[in-house]
Amino acid sequence: MLNVIRERQERRPIILEGTSQGLKHSEIATQLGVNRRVILNDLRFMRKNGDPELKEAQEAQEQIRVNKPSVASINSERFLNMTGMTFQEKSFRNMIDFNKHVLMKILNSKNQNAAIRRTS
Repeated sequence: MLNVIRERQERRPIILEGTSQGLKHSEIATQLGVNRRVILNDLRFMRKNGDPELKEAQEAQEQIRVNKPSVASINSERFLNMTGMTFQEKSFRNMIDFNKHVLMKILNSKNQNAAIRRTS
């Protein structure tokens, strides 16, 4: 039992440092050479005991996430530069092109409400 507590105390600073740097649990586990579940158990233990340093590390991690540009925004910018339209615009155009025959039937019908209800 004392051995488990000693090992947890030895892992604690590395876990806190990794968390404050925004590392994933698996990356921290790789650094320590342990299973990811060991890290998750240690974090759960720290949360349960209200570890103030863990709270500080999580706040630092949140600051890193806020300041880090998301992959989605980078990909959106690249898509806009390549196509000249946003991803949403392109998706809408694809939807219109795919359903063009159904939309034309609706527009050409005398009773558009009935034609819309007949579509799947």
